[in-house]
Amino acid sequence: MRSEYCRVSGTVHAEEAPLSSLPMYDVFLGGSCGTTVWRRQLVIPFLKKKAISYYDPQRSVWSENMIYEESIAKERSSLFLFVIDPATVNATSFLEIAYFAARKSPKLVVVFLGKTEWKQKAHPDDLPDRNRTCMLLDRILDAHDVPMLYSIQDALDYIEEEIIGSKRWSDALRVPCQRLSFLSLRTKRVARAAQFRARGAWLRMISYARHVTLACAADAIIFIVCQMVAPNIPIYFILLPLFLLNIIVIFATERLQRYRARRPRAVADSSCFPPRASAAIPSPRMPTTLTPLNPIHSKNHLIRSKRFCDGIIDDGFSLFTVPELSRRRSQNGRVINTLTPAHIELASSALDDTSWVNRVVIPYME
Repeated sequence: MRSEYCRVSGTVHAEEAPLSSLPMYDVFLGGSCGTTVWRRQLVIPFLKKKAISYYDPQRSVWSENMIYEESIAKERSSLFLFVIDPATVNATSFLEIAYFAARKSPKLVVVFLGKTEWKQKAHPDDLPDRNRTCMLLDRILDAHDVPMLYSIQDALDYIEEEIIGSKRWSDALRVPCQRLSFLSLRTKRVARAAQFRARGAWLRMISYARHVTLACAADAIIFIVCQMVAPNIPIYFILLPLFLLNIIVIFATERLQRYRARRPRAVADSSCFPPRASAAIPSPRMPTTLTPLNPIHSKNHLIRSKRFCDGIIDDGFSLFTVPELSRRRSQNGRVINTLTPAHIELASSALDDTSWVNRVVIPYME
């Protein structure tokens, strides 16, 4: 029975098996390959022990058929585990993580082993690029709520919780390797839920006790003031209005809380706020300037822009190009602005390129 669940992928051809009959894997083991051993020494033995199916793209012999096989496994896996090992550069892994974070963020978990070591273990010229890569990866994962872990053991616990803990009772108890894990996870989940509910009840009790204390203090102050101002008034003439006032306040507060809970939250328009003057991931080699969202174009600005666009000679080797739709065209001697905005990006960190942008491009754009 164990081999039925602990299966590893084999080479599959598109002509031999349709998509609906291909196996469904629980975990896709992505990330660093090469000479890394985290798969076969740590992750795969754990997955086999827990009867969790997996796909391992790291092979000793590679063929072109594995491209299709790996793409199918990515589409039919329940969880994507990407481990970044500091022993490798991991350029492809970073691209895959960004891709899956945008498409399948609920299924993705990233493990960054030795993040500080990876940032510092490089050629001095590559250190700024590695630091920016780590910052960009953090921003992408935070934007898509993808968990970032820093040890294999944490990743294994996460896989066990997501794969085994999310199963139904009948499905989990049918597999002998998963019974104890499933019962343990369910017990922990019930304990956490009970602890959460107990904490919520305790906080509500504290809130109610605080409100009752404040109400009693206010009633006592009002009662004392009334006794000092008019000592001849009977006590029940003071206590009865206070009791009715407390009931009205409690009823109004409850209705207000229900109304606020049902009312949808208003989404504020943030277009009126000025953009940040610095880039989210600043480049140490290129100064960052603020570009307004709706700039006011002066006459000199339009003339310089037209001369700049018309003066570019496309020799096939230029690193900087202006799209045809974004160029400002002239009509009857007047320069008109097209509807399509111009997006100018520099895909290089070389000092020669950045100095050319600062010396030639920015003066024309200003």
